[in-house]
Formats: sequence, C-alpha cells, structure tokens
Amino acid sequence: MNDYPLPQILDFLKKVVPFNTLGPDVLQDIVSRAEIAFYPKGEMLIRMGEKSDGNLFVIQTGCARVTITDESNKEILVDMRGEGEFFGALSLLKGLEAMFNVCVEEDLIAFLIPVDVIKSILNVNDGFKRYFDSALARNFKAVRESSDHKRSLYTPENKLDIDMFLTGKRVSELMAGDVLSCGPETTARQAARKMKQRRIGSIVVMDDAGRPAGIVTDADLRSKILADGLSLQTPVHEIMSAPVCTISPKAYTF
Repeated sequence: MNDYPLPQILDFLKKVVPFNTLGPDVLQDIVSRAEIAFYPKGEMLIRMGEKSDGNLFVIQTGCARVTITDESNKEILVDMRGEGEFFGALSLLKGLEAMFNVCVEEDLIAFLIPVDVIKSILNVNDGFKRYFDSALARNFKAVRESSDHKRSLYTPENKLDIDMFLTGKRVSELMAGDVLSCGPETTARQAARKMKQRRIGSIVVMDDAGRPAGIVTDADLRSKILADGLSLQTPVHEIMSAPVCTISPKAYTF
C-alpha cells in the first residue's frame, strides 16, 4: 500500500498526539520514510516475548486488541487501540522483548514509522520525549498490574529493565500537561467526545471549586456504560473513579 497519497498521511499525522507538536519539516521527513500496511481482522501483529520488527505502528483506521498471556496460556485484555493511537513503542525504544500481544480486532490500516526516526526526534524534542516517556510508564504500569493480580509472564529481566527506566525520574518528566477536564454534570457522551477530539484516554472531573474530584477513563466508559448498559446521558460523577490520588511533580517515580 505504499502508493497511499503522502499528503493524506501528512494531514493525518498533524492531528495525532504527539506528532501534532512537530514542525512541518520534521513531519515531512517522517512521512517520506513511513510505510503503509493493511492487516485483516485476526492477524497477530506483535507476539509477547518476541522482538519487534523495528517499526512504530500508528493506526489510521481500524482497531487492535492489546493482551497479555498468563501462565495458563489465557489472554488477558490490557487495552484497545484505535484511530490515532499507536503501539510497538515499548519494545522498540527500550530494546525489550514485546510485553504484549497485539492482534487486529477490526481490519486495520497503519503507518509504520522506523524506530530510528522516532529516536532522532526524541533526542532533540523534550516535549515529544516526555510524551513517549509517559506512554512507556503507562505500559509498564499495565505490566506490573497484570503481573501482580493475574500472574502474567512478567520476567525478572523485564522487571529490572522497568525499574531502571523509572529510577531517578521525577513525576514532571513523565506527566502530561494541559489536562483535559470537565464538570461533574457533564454526560458520559460529552466526556467521550472530548476524549476523542483530544485523542486521549481520560478526563479529570473538577468540582465546583475547581479541584479534581475524580477521573473518567476509557475503561470506565467500557465497563460502566457499555458493559453495564448505562445511558450515555449518565453524568460523569456517577461513573468516575474517586477520590483522585495526587503527587507532587517534584516527587521521584521510583
């Protein structure tokens, strides 16, 4: 699919976080080196424990299921990735074997960006690096939680690499700025739209005094709205996770 129109790829990446923070020359270089691929439903793109193929996958259309395999060979759902989201960063940027399985849930078109392109940007763009550090930290957290509670295949070697990544870093190096927020009476539908527009997976619910009262994530929308059959008009204060745990940006992560 390398005959895909380059201007169309460029227009798409301009809307994808964190690529939307890059200058036109950098984006043009990324597009010129990216490849486009189609994957049918059911195809396994990444297998847990295997080496990456050297590319970051950015989803243009379709959906992928991210899972971890436990000791009984059962797949445990970690996340769903859709349009404008990416996968493959963890194993690529940290040189680790893949910690997740990634399987196509709906026919998928992805832009494949070589890891050396991403690394060259990380070396000169602090904001871009901070975003990927934050994304990697979230992936590490998912691995830890699945290991602690679901007996996933989380090896001592991987644990060492993860702890080394986090050691010495302050919260400010990993956190995302410009936090998306809403009021407690905002409906689940409105919150979901805001999250989709910003291409992020959570929204902070603020109380009348402007203080964080709770947080709503993609997981909350799936488990409390879709799975439990609640109305999309449900106010977010009824589905948010609360209270919100806070920490100083100067605190160390580990």
